[in-house]
Amino acid sequence: ELVLKLAKVYEDELHSLDKATDLFHRICEQQVYQFRDVDDLSQCYAAWVELQLRQEAWDDALSTARRAVASPEAGSTKIARALPKSLRLWDLLLDLEESLGTVQTTKDAYNRALKLRVATPMHVINFASFLTDQKYFEESFTAYERGVELFAFPHPGAKLLWKNYLTAFIERYKGTKIERVRDLFERCLESCPP
Repeated sequence: ELVLKLAKVYEDELHSLDKATDLFHRICEQQVYQFRDVDDLSQCYAAWVELQLRQEAWDDALSTARRAVASPEAGSTKIARALPKSLRLWDLLLDLEESLGTVQTTKDAYNRALKLRVATPMHVINFASFLTDQKYFEESFTAYERGVELFAFPHPGAKLLWKNYLTAFIERYKGTKIERVRDLFERCLESCPP
């Protein structure tokens, strides 16, 4: 919290963005301060990205968010090794990728979040919607498949995922692919709790 207040003083009162940026760099990446928990470090990274966004340094903000969830270097602290599992940073990165990244970097980020099992049901739905908007329909169904596998019943998000998956599939194929729709409904019913 002290770091965030100091950065705010640099930015707002002293109008020294270089000092604020240098502070975040030293704290987050050079790790001159030992955090007690991963959420404190992730909060610092998020504040750094938000500073860059306020300054309209879009590429820097995206790059910082990517580095925050990147695999840590050998010899990193326990807190730094836990950073790639920070939901706060993944939410931030995925939002930035959709807004500022390319289609491929956005797909890569979502796929990595799913692989690391840090994605939430809402991330899966956002990923599938993003793919649908980009006209990658079958890939969006693959995202739903990964989601219903990752968040199977009795997970509270399973119902939402299945509902969105079935609705998206039916809307896309409007009466065609009847056999595939039937298979999806059967799978959903088989996995539902009684």
